[in-house]
Amino acid sequence: MSARIEKPGIYDMPEAVYHSDPCLEPSLSNSIARVLLDQSPMHAHYAHPRLNLKREPFEVTAAMDFGTALHKLLLGKGAAIVEVKADAYRSAAAKEASFRFSQRLMTAFTSVPVQFLSR
Repeated sequence: MSARIEKPGIYDMPEAVYHSDPCLEPSLSNSIARVLLDQSPMHAHYAHPRLNLKREPFEVTAAMDFGTALHKLLLGKGAAIVEVKADAYRSAAAKEASFRFSQRLMTAFTSVPVQFLSR
């Protein structure tokens, strides 16, 4: 999809196209709105994919992974979710499994047993 979106509506598009801001005019995404509210207009301008043409690529965060998984669960679209069972998310086995799945363009999440502590 290389054409710009001209009318409001719900569009089916790849994640990369969505994050490139395909509207006619630069638009306000949830991520940019958060930067605007939490930091400043200058920070929002710097983070915007169309306003800052020299914007450098960024590393994917755990929050982004969570958003990708939530998007897939709620809308049924997006990267596949694969549970990686491991004793610790930083273990060699978890890292290897996550790498293998990421090579297949899937979002891998490590499932670590959680213990609740009572006071």
